[in-house]
Amino acid sequence: LALLIVTILLIVTEKNKTSYIVLDNNLVIEFKDGKFSYVMDENYDSSIYRVFNQNTYLGNYNIHTVDSETGDVYFTNSSSIDMFVFEEPLMALSTDINFIEFAFSEFTDSDFEMFLDISNNSDISKKEDLYDTSKVVMDFDNDGMNETFYTVTYEYTSEDAVEISEKNYSIMYYVDDDNYINVLAESSPYYEGDSIIFPNYMIRSIIDVNNDKKYELIVMNRKYDKTEYEIYEYKNNGYELVFATDMGGIYEE
Repeated sequence: LALLIVTILLIVTEKNKTSYIVLDNNLVIEFKDGKFSYVMDENYDSSIYRVFNQNTYLGNYNIHTVDSETGDVYFTNSSSIDMFVFEEPLMALSTDINFIEFAFSEFTDSDFEMFLDISNNSDISKKEDLYDTSKVVMDFDNDGMNETFYTVTYEYTSEDAVEISEKNYSIMYYVDDDNYINVLAESSPYYEGDSIIFPNYMIRSIIDVNNDKKYELIVMNRKYDKTEYEIYEYKNNGYELVFATDMGGIYEE
């Protein structure tokens, strides 16, 4: 009976547990009951965080205060009386979230040929045309076989804004261990008022938020003067968008 009570208590505690992610000093996301959302639990400032700059671990910190006007999160630790607002790109994780180290691999000629097969942009003919690429090879779902995550960006050079808006291009896709290609996002520029917004995807971090050995992807969507964030979760044998800052947080199709 005692063992049963302890087991039930652990299950309930795990289900009700809230974990937190701080991105670039002022974006706080929570994970609770299997969902990501903007932070709603005011207790996030009492948690201990592991702070990273890219893949570099900077140490464990507590939140000292949050600026009510800018939303900047000021960290401190037990060995210092100083407060820190770290230089971007910062990521701070609740200590219960696993941070997964990764490295970028070379984007090869064969990768480019694959890209041409799936791309909808006919203006690109050679690898040197590309503005930016990234490639991460990893066993994302821990099934014993590697998968590959790609981002590719093409930036058209012209003084004609309309021409740029038609030809700039960015795509993000995932190749599973059966060589099935899952296009996660494919974007061309669009207008917000008089400004052209140009999506440019880049993998930011890889985490395991619920210790299920299937990794979540935090993706930067850089749009000239602002950066949006998206979180992709492994579901139904592939990755799906579950959180996006430019869609108000929780993403539902």
